[in-house]
Amino acid sequence: MNHLPKKPKRRKRSNAQKVTTTPKCTVALYGRLTREASIKTNISLPAQRREGIEYTERAGLGPCELFLEPEAVGGDVEFAKRTEGSRLLKKIKTGEIKVVVVRDLDRLFRSAKLWSEFRETLLKHGVELHTFQGKLDLTDCSTQLLTDIQVRFAEFEKDKTGERCRRAKRQLAHDGRPIGGPPVFGYISQAHYCNQLVKNGCNEVEAKRQAESLYPHRGHLYINEQEAEIVKLIFEKYVDDRLGCRRITNELNKLGHTRRSGLPWHPDKVRRQINCPIVAGFIPFDEVKYQNPHGPATPKHKQHLYQGLHDPIIAEELWRKAQEIKKRNTSHITGRGDSAKANRRYPLSGIIECLCGRKMKAASVSQDGKYGQYKCYRRRDYGPNGVCGCDSPCLSIKKTDRAFWLAIVKLLNPEELAPRVFEAAIKIHESRQHSKSKKPNVEDQLIKVNRDLGTWYDRHDNTEVKIEREAAWNRIVVLLGKKKELQSLLAAQPAKEVPQQVLPIQFDQVVEYLSGLQKSAARAKDRGCGLVRCLTEHHGLVVKLVDAESISVSLRLRPPGTNSDEVKEAFAPVETLARFDKGNIDKWFAKHSAKVHKCKICKKPVEILRRHYWMGIPKYHHACWITEQSHRRANPDPSKYYNGKQAAKELGISRTALGRKLKAGELPEAEKRSGVLLFDREAIDQLANGH
Repeated sequence: MNHLPKKPKRRKRSNAQKVTTTPKCTVALYGRLTREASIKTNISLPAQRREGIEYTERAGLGPCELFLEPEAVGGDVEFAKRTEGSRLLKKIKTGEIKVVVVRDLDRLFRSAKLWSEFRETLLKHGVELHTFQGKLDLTDCSTQLLTDIQVRFAEFEKDKTGERCRRAKRQLAHDGRPIGGPPVFGYISQAHYCNQLVKNGCNEVEAKRQAESLYPHRGHLYINEQEAEIVKLIFEKYVDDRLGCRRITNELNKLGHTRRSGLPWHPDKVRRQINCPIVAGFIPFDEVKYQNPHGPATPKHKQHLYQGLHDPIIAEELWRKAQEIKKRNTSHITGRGDSAKANRRYPLSGIIECLCGRKMKAASVSQDGKYGQYKCYRRRDYGPNGVCGCDSPCLSIKKTDRAFWLAIVKLLNPEELAPRVFEAAIKIHESRQHSKSKKPNVEDQLIKVNRDLGTWYDRHDNTEVKIEREAAWNRIVVLLGKKKELQSLLAAQPAKEVPQQVLPIQFDQVVEYLSGLQKSAARAKDRGCGLVRCLTEHHGLVVKLVDAESISVSLRLRPPGTNSDEVKEAFAPVETLARFDKGNIDKWFAKHSAKVHKCKICKKPVEILRRHYWMGIPKYHHACWITEQSHRRANPDPSKYYNGKQAAKELGISRTALGRKLKAGELPEAEKRSGVLLFDREAIDQLANGH
């Protein structure tokens, strides 16, 4: 008999040998700050932590877990959106926290609504609330009233402070001064330069002294020449070269330009720079948001603009022109950029006018770019049969571009156009001789400077605000320098200035100019997006859809050396009709008319028309297609048939299971009419009843 050894008995641990575990903290100490400066200087959170720990020891609550917000948080932000607040709320709901300690109630919320919700959460999970003055009995009606009053006063204080700040910012904008925050790209201020020096390791006193010596006026924007060159380059590429934000970004990064942070440029940053009105000498302010603080904010380029005290980097006209270009490149339906027009891949996108008067845009373009259509905006957005839709035909991009360039080459014939353009140049020259010069002379400029000096002297003497007096004196110094320069020019100017006669352009120059345009159009073929923009802006190019086979192309040729402000009646208008490869259409039409193309629904022949050359041969009759779409799920005879949905309902199965059973042969054969499966009613009823 095998004797197995007995298992040794487990010795019980004595109390001294038992493993001690640290008890979980059930007390939470919460603290937050509302100003970013307080977070950086770290002046309040240590005090809240020290006083909170002293209170928990004095009240005998035991050790506490700290929940201190690492970033500035407003009193009207709910706990779920705070870093430490969300963690505290989660532990309260799981029962890990039984006591919450705060300095005051305003450290929790400055909103009566959020406070009432948080109080209900505490009462629901049996959590006590303590301030540094003692415990609050939230079940007592008197305590509830007192806490509600305290939170209401805290909310009133927050709203009053916000209202005062909004009024102060509005007054700053009215005075033409920046309303706060770091200066935009292209400018620098005294405080910003001082922070840069401190960040680079300079002493604070020395940094402040250097900043005051270079930029004496506090709160004033000074031009940063290095950044200003990049701003000018951005607007030059956007307005003159008509590049999009992505292409401008690539150009800036290729040239080695970086942002203020040292990172490469991004299209969003370039777009923000174009939208910024400060670079044009304005100070934006959201008047709509000021009237309705709880409403949505308005973009800066759409806000009310006030003339600023700082010097502009770019001219106001250039900034306005950039906004017009951006508006034309934005869809009024989606509010987003027009990708086909912005990328400039298709020259006539946004140029051709439909029969309804709207523009046609490139659409339905294949990945390889070999196939695409110019489609009307209304047809694209609302469809051909919509209330605001358009049933005009779509145009093949390839064939339309080919016909367009052939028409442009035909129009820009120097032998026929040169005499007319030269005659227009003579008329414009004559109108110039009789018109007054719009450029003011030195005397008029000197009178304006003296008038501005009087205005700024009065502003300097009548103001009591130090910063306004300094800004006025800075402007006076600039005007005095300009006055001295004008006086020197006036002294050096002869007694009588003989106006220079502007000679008319020569005939040979007109012929050479038209020949260059014609050669550019001949080389363009299906490209030439830049040439189309040039013809549109300088020569009034208009392309309109005439019918399914042709478009009209018209120009108002402007002689070289003239601008858009000249007499438009003196321009040379020309127009022609561009057809889509008539020979190919005739050959294609003769070929497919001999064939029989049947409708896939009614099986009757489909009539072939000439417009089907570029629209494609239809697979259905239009009436059959509409009937199929509107009656796709209809039952022609409910007394004899069930459709798929009705049959599945009678059998008590899904439509997917119905399809499987039909495929497996477990159901009677179904008849298909206009794309709808019809089942015999009696057979389905018998299956449903179990027969």
